[in-house]
Amino acid sequence: MKIAIVMGGTPELAGPAGVGYLSLKATSPELFNNSDKFFFSTKSLKGDDLQALKKLMVHVEGFDSRAASLNNGSSQVDYFTSGILAKFEVFRLAQKYDRVIWMDSDQICIKNLGEVLDASQDFDFLITHGGAGSNGWGNFLKNSPKLEKFLNDCPNIDFTKEGICGNFFCINKANNIAYKRCIDLFALMQSELYGPDQGIIYIIMQEIYSKIWLLSSEYFTPHPSSWPLAKLNNTNIKDRPFLIHSWSQPKFWNGLNYVPWEIYFKEWISLGGSNFKVGKYSKYFNKIKIKNRIRQYFN
Repeated sequence: MKIAIVMGGTPELAGPAGVGYLSLKATSPELFNNSDKFFFSTKSLKGDDLQALKKLMVHVEGFDSRAASLNNGSSQVDYFTSGILAKFEVFRLAQKYDRVIWMDSDQICIKNLGEVLDASQDFDFLITHGGAGSNGWGNFLKNSPKLEKFLNDCPNIDFTKEGICGNFFCINKANNIAYKRCIDLFALMQSELYGPDQGIIYIIMQEIYSKIWLLSSEYFTPHPSSWPLAKLNNTNIKDRPFLIHSWSQPKFWNGLNYVPWEIYFKEWISLGGSNFKVGKYSKYFNKIKIKNRIRQYFN
């Protein structure tokens, strides 16, 4: 089986992605060793991060993020950066691979993901559930919903279905129109979406994939605060989450102190990767942190 694992975004996320790949290598070695690994970047990578990713056998490629400037460059794209469009590359790669996996860069793997993938053979599409209180399309629209505007373009979508979280998803079935549909929908809807990537995927998975597995948010996107090191150490492996996700702010690298992540971060530094916690990227991450805090307050 040909498997691809994908991370991506702006160049500033190359270091966090490297840390994520190191956690995957440690916890899911068979998956890591038997897959093609990618980092899709909005701009060219140079220097330490590029060389460190190459040591991990990660293919670094650019992608066309110009679609983010469509529709007057919505404030939502500003907020999340055009790097979110890297997720759509998964649908493009699914035309060449038997299985393609997306992983956000702000998370680490805690136990073997092969368990889930081995059990997914009968499903076309796997994605993390939106969590408690998830209420479908409402999770993705801005404060003034304009759902009617989109109904004609998505006649077969149930907008009341449970919400999803795009931190982790997997495609087991190729479809030749999925990538183009992602870009077309993004151009149409981006100004009205709070989570542009998740909103588009919410539609795509219903339009194109018939057998969908919504993975437990408790096991696939818990926050690090829910799983301190002592709790991890005192919990049987089978009861631990598969991923720990530093959603919202702060992240692992700009204020959230989390020992399991720090272990892989030190390994990243030993590979020659950039120390993005104190280097030139730290200002970028802190700027994003401040913007997100302001946004949370006004919401």
